[in-house]
Amino acid sequence: MGDHDARVEAAVRDHYETTDNFERRRGLNDFAVGTPPHRLLLDHFDWAPDAVVLDVGCGHGVWAAQAAARTPHGAVVGIDASYGMLEAARRRDARVRVVRADGNVLPMRDASADVVLAAWMLYHVDLLRALPEFVRVLKPGGRCIATTSDAELMPGLEDLMRDAAFEVTGRAVRSPLGHLRFNVENGADALRQAFSQVEPIVHETHYEVPVAAPILEFVESLRAPVSARVGAGLDFDAFLAAVEQRLEARLRDKPIAMVRHTAFFIAYP
Repeated sequence: MGDHDARVEAAVRDHYETTDNFERRRGLNDFAVGTPPHRLLLDHFDWAPDAVVLDVGCGHGVWAAQAAARTPHGAVVGIDASYGMLEAARRRDARVRVVRADGNVLPMRDASADVVLAAWMLYHVDLLRALPEFVRVLKPGGRCIATTSDAELMPGLEDLMRDAAFEVTGRAVRSPLGHLRFNVENGADALRQAFSQVEPIVHETHYEVPVAAPILEFVESLRAPVSARVGAGLDFDAFLAAVEQRLEARLRDKPIAMVRHTAFFIAYP
């Protein structure tokens, strides 16, 4: 790993030390037309009430809490690398057993889980290490439910972000916000490297955003990773102001329309 990649990885780790940045991004869901993607995940919580569910990268515990409600006679374990996230998950639902652990090395016995849940997190791990671990801990007949989004974090606004970064840095920046490594387009193929059967289910969600604030909050929440990724010459506050200026110009005519895709992969060993 080069110095640049190491800086970005460190910035991402720090980014998730608390729930603040995560929560700031969720405001964009208020502008979804129809059901927001995060609620669609619940459609796949159809396991037995005595199941053992492992939520890998559980974050602040919203999915683990829903899993616990669905599993009154079983057990739900949430793991995450962030103490801040785990504390939030513990406060959200005391039924969830939280453990600080690396998603690449799961702290569970072989064939001990009925379900492994990986919601919007597989782009943070080494798939060559993590996916065999998922297979290892699943019971015969168990399954993994993995969720992700488009590679672009803000589909339809990448050109705006690039133009704003160029204005501030004076150089071309291919993707200031970064791309998701595990995404809608490549997720099924990635999972098939470890799982024998993968069922992809893709949803399309339209957004109509009449004000700049939720998009600016989304970008602001990524301050540390973006600064590390773009590197020298990025004045983040100036970048954010340039983004705002361009958003306001587009909003003079009509709300900003975006289409975002969400993939739910049901994978079997």
